[in-house]
Amino acid sequence: MGIAPLREVEFKKILVNDGILLNYRNKMGCKRIRHDYSDIEETEEIQQSKVLLASYNEFIENTNIRLEHQVSDQAVNLNSKISWRTFVHDCFDYGGRFYGGWWGNCKRENRRYISINNQPTVECDYTANHLFIYYSLNEKEIPEELRNDPYAISEEYPRDLIKLIITRLFNCDGRKGITNHFRMTQMTPEKEDKQSLSLIKRYLSCTEDVRRVLDVV
Repeated sequence: MGIAPLREVEFKKILVNDGILLNYRNKMGCKRIRHDYSDIEETEEIQQSKVLLASYNEFIENTNIRLEHQVSDQAVNLNSKISWRTFVHDCFDYGGRFYGGWWGNCKRENRRYISINNQPTVECDYTANHLFIYYSLNEKEIPEELRNDPYAISEEYPRDLIKLIITRLFNCDGRKGITNHFRMTQMTPEKEDKQSLSLIKRYLSCTEDVRRVLDVV
């Protein structure tokens, strides 16, 4: 039996635990993925999420999603379409964000050229979407005076900083969690985009600075 030329070899990403991942920190403080969580009871929501995730990935796998044109020189792997969910703190109570799909990291200037099955797409941008969803889940309405721009609440700090703090609070465990998050950001700045990193360095360089901004929020 001959060896197939490299151009004929296909690679496919296999998801660990059906795409539901648990992150934790080891004794050295480094992030690790728990590959076996059979000793942790899965909630009905997690079980349903596995089924939906499998159906979604199967659907996306058979869908032609591509860029018709590129403005930036960003390298894009159009075959990277599989999605997964990542929870943190070694439990299903925190996190759960979706990752994967090359379009999730697509540069803003390129997004307008995304097509689905050769049909053009339109990107809808909803103002303060996180906050409106949060209020709705709690069966409340955002105060009338804040509906135009809920992030424009401070004369001392820029709107983009307030938005940065609020959106990341949704994925952190309270004030201590958000403080630890920005402390870790100082150690791994390469994970941040230029605008966020500039705001963090200027306004959130130490614990006291983070606490002052949190008092405004």
